[in-house]
Amino acid sequence: MSRAVRTSSKAPSQSFDQRLHIAAQDKSPDSASGVMMIPIPHGGLFTRVDGLEAASRIPAITEIEITAGLNRPIRALPEGDSYLGFIFARSKTPERVEAALREAYALLNIEITPELPLIN
Repeated sequence: MSRAVRTSSKAPSQSFDQRLHIAAQDKSPDSASGVMMIPIPHGGLFTRVDGLEAASRIPAITEIEITAGLNRPIRALPEGDSYLGFIFARSKTPERVEAALREAYALLNIEITPELPLIN
């Protein structure tokens, strides 16, 4: 069973770091795991992300964690220095993991409002 998690912390939690480490260390011959760093499509004010529940129901998706803070300015790479969040998957083959990550990402609707310049 998968779950969707939202956190507004700028730095990943210790348990998040531990999950990344565990995923990287899993060398089981009958399973594969992967993590997708959710890219920031363009800069602006991050206001919402829809589709988390549908994306988390994709077979092989184990977790979706949004690390960007709501209603905060974000910047796309290379100007920015972070990702919107992470999608975790585990399945029997690397191909299935990759397909699940791509399918889950396609279901996310990320809303970023352009920032308006201040006029003095």
